[in-house]
Amino acid sequence: MTESSAERSWIPISLILLATLLIRLAAIVWNPLPEISRDASQYYAIGGNLLRGSYAIVEGLPTLHRLPVYPVFISMVMVLFGPGVRGILVAQAMLDTLACGLLWLLARLFYGSRGQAAALYAPPILYAFFVPSILACGVVDSELVFTFFLIATMFAITRALTEPRGRRSVVAGVLIGLADLTRGGLLPFGFVVALLLAQRGRRISYGLAFLAAYAGVIAPWLVRNFVTFERPALYATNGGDVLWAGNNPYSGGRYLPKRSPLFQRFLLEHPEFQEYEGQSKAGAPEPYEGRLALRRDRAFRDLAVKSIAADPVGFFRRMPRKFFDLYWAPYLAVPKKYSIFEKVALELFHLLILAGGLLGYIQIRHGPKTVFGLLVIYWTLVHLVTYGSPRFAYPILFVFILFFGEFLGRMSALRPRTC
Repeated sequence: MTESSAERSWIPISLILLATLLIRLAAIVWNPLPEISRDASQYYAIGGNLLRGSYAIVEGLPTLHRLPVYPVFISMVMVLFGPGVRGILVAQAMLDTLACGLLWLLARLFYGSRGQAAALYAPPILYAFFVPSILACGVVDSELVFTFFLIATMFAITRALTEPRGRRSVVAGVLIGLADLTRGGLLPFGFVVALLLAQRGRRISYGLAFLAAYAGVIAPWLVRNFVTFERPALYATNGGDVLWAGNNPYSGGRYLPKRSPLFQRFLLEHPEFQEYEGQSKAGAPEPYEGRLALRRDRAFRDLAVKSIAADPVGFFRRMPRKFFDLYWAPYLAVPKKYSIFEKVALELFHLLILAGGLLGYIQIRHGPKTVFGLLVIYWTLVHLVTYGSPRFAYPILFVFILFFGEFLGRMSALRPRTC
């Protein structure tokens, strides 16, 4: 490939990335600033307090209710753009544009720089118009930052599996550590990746280098929690809450809002939990300071385990509903201003991406596709055990978008050619 043709090959993706950024910026400008949710207010409070040297939701009360990477991201944005929500949304749009570029680089790894245009450019084009990503740019939440680090992680893992090198394993380990400290829950998958790296590279040192880098990233958070709260706590203190949310007898496998009548009924039937949920009613800080949050998390986890043990058949019977909530109804959760016809159209487009991505994954015969299949299976199992929500599926839908390129490439190859 000559220098001029190599330069021309960057023109299409540059235009796609420019369109990606403009679409997200337009969505931010067009839509009014969102109502600040409880999650957003907590992230924003921690980001602001970090600039004052305190990792707390309420100043003076250290917390581990939220993982650190997204609050650090918010604090960096505050340094660059000053306080306010608009700067965070613009920074998220820029980061999501970089995620689109990484998706294109992933497509190049699988399909080659001289692959069919459909296979190479379909993934970034689909991601540019991916409605959940566009909507997420207008919300203060960790989805987009987690998605960016997850795509970056899979890009690094793909490179390490394609051409095993110790330093590539280290880069992949650092990135998965950052992703894990954004959303959490990736540690078991990390051990699977380490085994794949050791097997593909025929050297156990590649897997160990990956795990060492992974541990090096998450260790400071673990040490901080142990020193501050005198007990180890790897993730945020809402894991027990999430497990109970999908395995309680009140909601049938779906999240139970704290202000719902069913949750109030739960508090009446389990008065011991009023200690954890009653403080906010009195106007005092919500129960997210460290030691109380740890007790709360353990109590919800124990109650969830008891609920599963008491009704194991019901535990498995709830899984189809969780699967449906996770994958098949994402656009039913978009803002109410969308009409039912718009939601149905988006839903059909979503199902097309799922079906095309699955077919493309089955058809592809080159590249380390196994690790992507394992990621989807692992992520699905996690939410079949906890609970399904459309926003939980968004970060891994890039896998279907990536392999949709293979599906389109094969479809275009079957198209009859005219002389």
